[in-house]
Amino acid sequence: MTGAGGALTGLHVVQAGDSVAAGFCAKVFAGLGARVTRIVSAQGGTPYGDTQLFLYLDAAKEIRRADQTDGEIAELLAGCDVLLVRDTLLLDWAETVTAFETENTRLVVAEFGDFGDRGPQADWQGGELVWQAAGGLLALLGDPDREPLMLGGHQIAYSTGLLAFTGVMTALAHRDRPGAPGKGQRLRVSGLETVAYLEWKGPVYYQAGGSLIPRGKESGPVVLPCADGHLAFYYRATDWPRVLELFAFDPVLSEERFATQGGRMAEQPELVARLSKITIQRSKYEWYQAAQTLNIPVGYVADTRDLVESPQYRTQEFIDTAPGLPFRFNGRRPAAVGH
Repeated sequence: MTGAGGALTGLHVVQAGDSVAAGFCAKVFAGLGARVTRIVSAQGGTPYGDTQLFLYLDAAKEIRRADQTDGEIAELLAGCDVLLVRDTLLLDWAETVTAFETENTRLVVAEFGDFGDRGPQADWQGGELVWQAAGGLLALLGDPDREPLMLGGHQIAYSTGLLAFTGVMTALAHRDRPGAPGKGQRLRVSGLETVAYLEWKGPVYYQAGGSLIPRGKESGPVVLPCADGHLAFYYRATDWPRVLELFAFDPVLSEERFATQGGRMAEQPELVARLSKITIQRSKYEWYQAAQTLNIPVGYVADTRDLVESPQYRTQEFIDTAPGLPFRFNGRRPAAVGH
């Protein structure tokens, strides 16, 4: 994110509504130097339903209320390059947006929906859990003997925002190419379609051979204790010889009962217990480095201290120094933390 003076300086993007996907898309534009104006609800309330999301997504945006004069909103829409809008909000604005598309022929409109703009589920309401469940992603996550799990946070919304950013940039490139008529376009993205884009492997396997990919068949994700935390230990079946190399301390792992993924799943409790006795002896970062050296896709479980002290984050200036907080805990004002 380059901010002011970036590659998209001079571009004006307007975001309307509380779509997290649109908010993230607009954040990317702002980080690349575009001027971003967000139109918020006239009724107030917590933006995005979450104060922390507001602080993260809207930090570099101009904020306008929807109850400001029609002239101000009209001026924004008439002069902007890009409009990011949630489709349910667009229903109320349909005539307004169409009118400004006619007047501002260079306008690129991106609509953010839940299940797409057509089909028997087009009017269904979504969200992270709903998208991941309806898109089949939950069926792949978690212990095969327990209920499915969802990915945490707003990963589908953020991915949808990135897909929209790609689409808008493509439309802008088409609009501004040499000899082009300079006309904008309208594009649509949805959370459900994003899951289909991200989880392409399952449908391909099913269409090609009628096979389903159940949880635990192709990989062995486990969380292992370390001397200072935990290790997210993920391995593919083809990684197992390198896993044996990493954990050569325990010759039992080379026994025939652990030779296949099916066998390892059947012996999962003992496998985890044996691996845990080894990993507890070293730090999570040491195990992370050792596994990565062998090309095993392992990650350590970072806590807040790890994030603040991360040399990678410091180099990228991802986390900046926090000022002293404007309140007190037990009569004491917290000190600034950061770099």
